[in-house]
Amino acid sequence: MSHCHDEHDHGHGHDHEHGHSDDITPALQHSLYEQVNFDEIVTLNEAARDSGKKIVKKTWAERLELEPELESDADEQLLMTVPFTAQVKLHSILLRTSPSDDAPRTLKLYINNAHLDFQSAEDTHPTQTLELSQTSDIQDIPLKRALFSKVQRLSLFFEDNFGEDTTKISYLGFKGEWTKLGKAPENILYEAAPQPGDHRIKGTGTLNSSVNASYLGSSAGTHRTHITQPKIPPTRSVHNGWSTAPPRSKHWRYNQITAGIPKPTTGPAAALKRRERTTPFRTGVLATKKGMTAIFVGKERIPCTVLQLDQVQVVANRTREKNGYWAVQIGRGSKEPRNVTAPQLGYYEAKGIAPKAELAEFFVRDKDGLLPVGAQIHPDWFQVGQYVDVKGPSRGQGFAGGMKRHGFSGQEASHGNSKNHRTIGSTGPSQGGGSRVHPGKKMPGRMGNENVTVQNLKVLAVDNELGTVLVSGAVPGPKGRTLKLQDSKKMKAPGLPFREEILKTLVERNSGVEAQLEMARSAHLELKALRRDI
Repeated sequence: MSHCHDEHDHGHGHDHEHGHSDDITPALQHSLYEQVNFDEIVTLNEAARDSGKKIVKKTWAERLELEPELESDADEQLLMTVPFTAQVKLHSILLRTSPSDDAPRTLKLYINNAHLDFQSAEDTHPTQTLELSQTSDIQDIPLKRALFSKVQRLSLFFEDNFGEDTTKISYLGFKGEWTKLGKAPENILYEAAPQPGDHRIKGTGTLNSSVNASYLGSSAGTHRTHITQPKIPPTRSVHNGWSTAPPRSKHWRYNQITAGIPKPTTGPAAALKRRERTTPFRTGVLATKKGMTAIFVGKERIPCTVLQLDQVQVVANRTREKNGYWAVQIGRGSKEPRNVTAPQLGYYEAKGIAPKAELAEFFVRDKDGLLPVGAQIHPDWFQVGQYVDVKGPSRGQGFAGGMKRHGFSGQEASHGNSKNHRTIGSTGPSQGGGSRVHPGKKMPGRMGNENVTVQNLKVLAVDNELGTVLVSGAVPGPKGRTLKLQDSKKMKAPGLPFREEILKTLVERNSGVEAQLEMARSAHLELKALRRDI
């Protein structure tokens, strides 16, 4: 069946008026603007937050506006994931860049991949690879429709550009057909000539009566037909199940291979493989929140948080053979030995390290992320401009009522209500619920003091003399709270040359730690034998 566009083509920006009154829906045939889930769009390596969403939100009337514009941050690569509210069949992609070297050169497309990052995009074979032009006109790039017939999530990987710096994109749109999930497809098809064989009902040799009647009265020119998929009567049997619902409306089970997830596996090796791409290459550190300030980058004022590293040392390593995973145990600060238990004192004694105020483990991807025991980590472990994740308990709010804790509206202020204005009212269900309060019911209770992770904070400055790291934005907890600071899981890690150079610097600063560790272990065994004899 051949398809054609409407009377005019909208992909090249004509000067004449089209007469479309609706500006929210772009003036395009087969536009998918209303089928894009804008709230769930995710763009990696964008310089300005939500700039990827803004260029997709541009209507057709705003396609030639320069602002807002999507620009890459750390390098020229961009990775955008666009989910749809329906199942779509993509025809083409509308793209507007610029004639400069900032225009992207190569675009790789992936479909229905919810966990795609830069490394997996480079390792995974794309559904289709496109070579883009260096122009400021709207590019209507056709796709292989057979490969994009059932798309619910589209990932666009702009691999490189015509220069070496950042990549800029000002408009992005999609054209195609869509099907509401759970319902029969209903599409408008434009045919150069009627094709009766395409409209036969499966399993029979007859034509659809409505289609047949339309063909008998049609001319030989361009024919427009409104086609609805015929309803097949459901089969009720033991083999097919007793459900009378059409197959399309049945939900996907979360643990089925057809849902797009791998087969369930168990064991440490499988667990490490599943989280391999989201585990950082390097260990993190324990830092103390000192407060917030602001710095100026040009004329822009950026609020930031000051995190201080206090005697951060490597205490132990966790290996795959012994512990089942790869991790580095980090200690911070110091603690009075009289306030440490005897077993814990022996633990530090065997490593030749003074007792630490706090300990924490940081997962690393493989054995290359392990560090020498006793080595001290300085703030320059992080690169200025990289992105980090900060984890820690939030500020405790104490015991709070339902209105403050869960945002309840409260009860009426009058009409017989006596001293129950801020109470939550009845909590236990009656018939059918077991006449009890179910677990997880929203009720008054302790508020705050929960583990919170703030992702993708940019490192603005590091200072080894002061022992501080400045990150953009706010982090959980009050002043003096100890937080975990590690390379971001979702953004690109520092480059391999930087990681190798800082690791070499760390080993040079802590030369002789392996010999000190062996001496500490020998002394620990001797002292342990003496204590046993006493």
